[in-house]
Order: sequence, then C-alpha cells, then structure tokens
Amino acid sequence: MMTHSKLADELLGDFLHHVRALGGDVEPVKVLRSNTYKVGNSHVLARVAADTGKYFFGLNYINAEEVANLDNSFVAFVCGDVGSSVIMPMSDLMKLLPQISHDRNGEFKINITKDFKLALKGRGNREPLNDFLNNWDLIKSPARTAG
Repeated sequence: MMTHSKLADELLGDFLHHVRALGGDVEPVKVLRSNTYKVGNSHVLARVAADTGKYFFGLNYINAEEVANLDNSFVAFVCGDVGSSVIMPMSDLMKLLPQISHDRNGEFKINITKDFKLALKGRGNREPLNDFLNNWDLIKSPARTAG
C-alpha cells in the first residue's frame, strides 16, 4: 500500500509532467514555501489530494496570499489524478476563502466533493467548480497582473 506522502509526491509529479507537456518551461518558485511553479507566464500553486470519496486540501492563508500577489496566478487542485484537476484563478479562490472553514492557525480546510463542488460554511452550501475542471487553457492564458 502506498503511503499518503508517496501518493502526494506521485500526484504532484503527474501534474508537473502534464503541465510540461502543455509546452513551456516549468520552474519552482523557490522564494515561496509551497508547491508553486512558474509555468510560462503563469504562477501555479499545486495542491494534491487522494481519492477518498471527497478531496481534502489544507491551504495556509499566508501561502495563498503570497501566490495571489504574483502576476497571473492560479491554484490547481489535483483531485485523485491529474485528469481531475480544478484549475482556477487565485483571485477567485481568495474571494471564496472567507466562506471556507479554517483553524486558528489560518489553515483553510478545502473540501471538494466528487461532483466538483467546493464546500463552504453552512449546511449544504456548495460552490460549483465545473467551469474550472481540467481548464488547462487558463494556465496558458496571457499574463495578467495581480490584484
């Protein structure tokens, strides 16, 4: 049986392989302590989760804010495999963060359901993410400045 850490490493490797296949250079953003990469004109924070019936991602607010301050920034949530990746502008996620549960350390508890809906605070409150599912073209879009 594969450990959680090995599975996460494998999913991240699959994501990076897929992004490289889209064309262009992929370089880690070394100043950030997160899995953030410069992909062409874009900056992408990659988060991965195993398929356990839903997908859980922890996201530290400071990491999210640092990436959001980069030009043309996105978050990619790899949901079980690279073929089920939610790719959304970081600015869209930042608008939703106040509606997402977090702990006292500023770690957001991001839950994405099997039908690709983001769980928000409040019973049954969900944000559909279907428009962002496997939307790799977003990463290849022309550069936009942060803000």
